[in-house]
Amino acid sequence: MNCKSVIREISNFIDGALEPAEKQDLERHLEHCGDCKIVVDQTRLTIDVFCDSEPVELPSDVRSRLHEALRRKIKMFEDAEIGIFRRLTMTPVFFGQTIVGRNLPSLTYMLAFDDLPARDRLWRA
Repeated sequence: MNCKSVIREISNFIDGALEPAEKQDLERHLEHCGDCKIVVDQTRLTIDVFCDSEPVELPSDVRSRLHEALRRKIKMFEDAEIGIFRRLTMTPVFFGQTIVGRNLPSLTYMLAFDDLPARDRLWRA
C-alpha cells in the first residue's frame, strides 16, 4: 500500500469498513510512514471535535458575508486552482471550509502523492 492508497481508503479505515487484509496492509504502511500517520490521526481528531460540537448561530449579516466570500473562493477553486492541481498531475482528494481562525473564509486542500519524492518534485513544478 502506498500513500495515495491510504488517502483513498482513509474513510473506510476509520469507519472499520476495510477487509482484514486491507486493514493490515494500511496499518503496516502507517508503521513506516509518518506523514500518513499524521493524516490519519488528524482526520480522527477532526471527526471527534466536530462530532462533539454544537452549531453556533451567526448573525444574519455575518452569515451572508461569509457565504458570499465562500462562494467567491469556491468559484476561484473550481475555475482555476483545481485545474492547476490536475495539470501538475497532483491528486486533489479533499477540500474543506475552515470555520475557525483569523483568516476566514478559507479552504484547506488535501493532495495525495505516491511518496515524498513525488510530492517534492510536484511542489517544485
